[in-house]
Amino acid sequence: MNIIVHGSYFSNNFGDTLLVKLACDYIISIYKEANIFLATKPTKEEAYYLKYPVVTSDIKVDRIFYTGGGYFGEQPGKFIKIYLWSIRNWKRHLSWYSKYKDVKTGVFGVGVGPISSKWFRNNIINFIGNAEMVMVRDIESFNYLNEYGIKNSNIIIGVDYALKLMYEESHDKERLLILHLPIKKLNAEFISDLKTIIKKYSAKKYQIKIISDSLKQNINYEKNKFIYKYLNDKYEFIKYENPDQLVVLLKKAEIIITSKLHVGIVGLSLGANILSVAQHPKTQRLYKQLGVSDYSTPLYSYNSNRIFEAVNNLDHFQSKINREYVDSQISLINNSITRFLK
Repeated sequence: MNIIVHGSYFSNNFGDTLLVKLACDYIISIYKEANIFLATKPTKEEAYYLKYPVVTSDIKVDRIFYTGGGYFGEQPGKFIKIYLWSIRNWKRHLSWYSKYKDVKTGVFGVGVGPISSKWFRNNIINFIGNAEMVMVRDIESFNYLNEYGIKNSNIIIGVDYALKLMYEESHDKERLLILHLPIKKLNAEFISDLKTIIKKYSAKKYQIKIISDSLKQNINYEKNKFIYKYLNDKYEFIKYENPDQLVVLLKKAEIIITSKLHVGIVGLSLGANILSVAQHPKTQRLYKQLGVSDYSTPLYSYNSNRIFEAVNNLDHFQSKINREYVDSQISLINNSITRFLK
């Protein structure tokens, strides 16, 4: 069986690349004779990491498998930014699909909405309506699809597929606090609170390390573009190389303070306590879904009392996760993938 696996493999970003890898690994684990191809050319680094060829016109494709990611949504911003974002995402994720409309297509763990561009929204409506199986990663995505009038009875709610890392072997933790805050815009109140939080854990003999989750972040850190420059001390910075390298590091952390989605998802899956400082509503959606919304403070409506309440209760973070829900949803995704490939 020849399978196109498609995701957001265009910027060597930790979460997006990891989701493609997890999907490919699971497909091979249940269908060892599957031939996996990528739909379009990835970055050089991701091509080296994933090691799957790009599909060519002479290959008869039997299945098309869209992995998770937030590429059916948009970044907050002004009209021109949103417009350019929608054109970019159409080129990456839908422009190539027209030649495969008759191929059995499944979408697993994608995030949807908001989509203010009517043109891009119509393209997604047509695509989702044509798919045989669609699993969105949260109730908000499901509601957006209903709002947009998509007629497909095969849409169900799942979770972010990176949560399957929760079932990896247990691992020893170090007294390590990881900072992952690739934020450029200064929020003076948050910086003041962050200094206080770091001081608290430094007094408890925690190592403090700063990480990146993409090659672009590596560069921007070196250019001193992030808010770390406002901290009192300079901490060890660990450059991003690939998902495997970052997963190994996240396994060691007891505490992770992050503004991004997948460092938080993977970190909590691997047993860390997470303080989320969300830059995007999709991050809030995830923590709400897992029953730990109190540990996610949105930067766009920052509340100092909220983050310190989360800090004071951080030791209880792991016990608050709705594991029964995660178990049932990961099982649902795996079973659905198996049925889709038959």
